[in-house]
Amino acid sequence: LEQVGWDVDDIIFDPTFRTAESALDDFFKRSQDMQEAVLVCWTGHGIIYRGTQYLLTQDTSPPPRGQNPREHLERTCVNLTEALRSLRKYRQRCVPSYPPTIVLMDCCRTVMSGFDFGPQAPVSGAIMKGDEDQGGVSINNSLIIFATGIGDTAGDGVFMEHFHKGILKPGREIRNILQDVRKAIGNDQNPPDTSTLLDDFYFISPPNEVVEAPSRPTSGENLPIPATRN
Repeated sequence: LEQVGWDVDDIIFDPTFRTAESALDDFFKRSQDMQEAVLVCWTGHGIIYRGTQYLLTQDTSPPPRGQNPREHLERTCVNLTEALRSLRKYRQRCVPSYPPTIVLMDCCRTVMSGFDFGPQAPVSGAIMKGDEDQGGVSINNSLIIFATGIGDTAGDGVFMEHFHKGILKPGREIRNILQDVRKAIGNDQNPPDTSTLLDDFYFISPPNEVVEAPSRPTSGENLPIPATRN
């Protein structure tokens, strides 16, 4: 993102649960004052348990015998549904412009029915068919992208490798970038998305494009939005 002129916030590697929760909460709160696009990206491990997508941290481990698995996950993993609800709460305060919000989730979405307590498999379990997505949280003027579909794994770095190439192409709209990524990855994983974007979104605007002022209130910047925070 810095290569195309965006501001990048903290990048946190291998966070603990508390570190991840604190960093996300801090950024979400600050995003209510950002009258430009913001981008939140998670690259790492993830699972779905009983319809909820969890993002795994350093603290994630099998629950002790006899303990409710969900209660354990809530104390050691980021609940993505709750995180998106928090992000929505703060971004909705960016009125009247409602600047774009982009969410990239580059993580596995294996559906777990239980946990293997063996030492060689800290988080594993059987795939349950028919589980629904993790909450259906809708954020105004947003695009939420997953690196893979429900029940599938995400290849290590595969999605971001191809998505990064698209970011660097001038005039490539973000949904066209996602189409390019799908074609490049093939059948190995099929990145789904949920969009409520109000306009085309570019990391780099088309060459020689003259952008007219939009008719409705915006952040006051011409497209593409020149700054984001990650």
